[in-house]
Amino acid sequence: MMTQNGERLFQRPLYVFDLPEEILYTLQLKTQSEPVVHTTAEESSPRQLDSQEQDGGPAAATSCTLCGLTFPTLQEQRGHVRSDLHGYNLKQKMRGLKPVNEADFEKLVGDLDESISGSDSSASSSESDANELNNGTKRKDTTLSALLRKQATLSADLDETPAKRIRGAGKPPLFWFTSPRLPSDTSLGFYRAIFTTTEQDEPEHLIDTIKRKQLAPSKAPKSKPKPAPPPHEYDSDEGGGVPLPQSSLQSSLHTKVVGPHYFLCMIGGGHFAAMLVSLTSTISNNSGLEDRTATVIAHKTFHRYTTRRKQGGAQSSNDNSKGNAHSAGAGIRRYNEAALEKEVRELLQEWKEGIETSELWFVRATGSANRRVLFGPYEGQVLRQQDERVRGFPFSTRRATQAELMRAFVELTRVKVSRVDQAALAAQAKSEEEAAAAKAQVNGKETKPAKTGPSKEEEEKALHTQQLQALIRRSKAPALLSYITSNSLSPDFAFFPEGALQHHHAPTPLHL
Repeated sequence: MMTQNGERLFQRPLYVFDLPEEILYTLQLKTQSEPVVHTTAEESSPRQLDSQEQDGGPAAATSCTLCGLTFPTLQEQRGHVRSDLHGYNLKQKMRGLKPVNEADFEKLVGDLDESISGSDSSASSSESDANELNNGTKRKDTTLSALLRKQATLSADLDETPAKRIRGAGKPPLFWFTSPRLPSDTSLGFYRAIFTTTEQDEPEHLIDTIKRKQLAPSKAPKSKPKPAPPPHEYDSDEGGGVPLPQSSLQSSLHTKVVGPHYFLCMIGGGHFAAMLVSLTSTISNNSGLEDRTATVIAHKTFHRYTTRRKQGGAQSSNDNSKGNAHSAGAGIRRYNEAALEKEVRELLQEWKEGIETSELWFVRATGSANRRVLFGPYEGQVLRQQDERVRGFPFSTRRATQAELMRAFVELTRVKVSRVDQAALAAQAKSEEEAAAAKAQVNGKETKPAKTGPSKEEEEKALHTQQLQALIRRSKAPALLSYITSNSLSPDFAFFPEGALQHHHAPTPLHL
């Protein structure tokens, strides 16, 4: 009976904003499959190294002899290596000064006016930021760079863009739910991206949020059927009002946008596509069958010849790296880049009211040049990178067309159905354990299974490999020599793991 009920509910795809009441009022959030590490307060905080370790004795693979700290796990140690404290002590050592501890570093930071989180520079430096942005790069200040700049001892070649902030293991892209009205092996998945940041931070209220987001579908107006356009007109790259299959849409935004809606946008390779789509679906009866379609408020596509054929990359990127080319094709591509930028920004300005009232903005813009077209900065810009509504597509997307935007919207708002037989998985795991135990018996004696994790020596080699490669790639010759000397490493140190494919051409620091 339960199976028949589940099959009946799945006769049509489930839409996030119009769920059947049998599922909506019985949803239960499943425990997310995120690793939870239980540690005591003593284990979770780094401890100071003892005198033997600081004096050059054998240091653990999860310790930092420079800062005098040790950590319970290798991941925490790697996080410390990217921290401002470790970076500051590296600069201190290169200048022949003593490293500072955490308390002294916090005291130094406390006197700074800059933000400790590495936010954008203040308005006083907006002019220099604009110049950097025109060159295709935008630097951000951090606690480390601000502190070193304040001390006026850091040379220009050492003031680099800091490493990206570590965000941990990340979050799964889907929230999974169950329902007593469904079979026990069936789970329902909702994309995390369709929830606001506040809603994501409160998973205990997700079910109430889903209930509030429910929208009653509207009925399609009765109209005479129009002849279908030729197949080649779908997804036209020249833009305009070519209707999409299975959708009710307008070619331009002439009326006031009402009701909850999303803004979707893709740009890349000279292709641009944008769409305002309502979250309220439309019901139409075709031959007695109920058909639900998306309601597209407005859509537009552009295409310009901006990429270098058979070579790849935008013309502006090639000009920045090799200088301006003087061929006819290069001139055409430069003109088309400027024209595409002008057309896109004019469209965003025309759709400003609809974009501003959108609940979320889903944007795909790879590369600094494409992001600069959308996010500027420029006078009268509509999209803002810092807006909390900005989202990326949590799945792979193809060329920017109307059909691809519609496919992305359907993928975002359609409930994922997963069927996993937990009993079968448990039985399979048990049989595998029994087979492994039987194989481990040698000469009638049961041996303990070998440890699968890396040894202490391997962890230490992996850490040295990571540090050496990072210093070499950043051209830090003095810091490299200091690191090799302080850790008593051989000049012929072989990167770990030895013989790996990624180290085939550069197995040692000298090769790299």
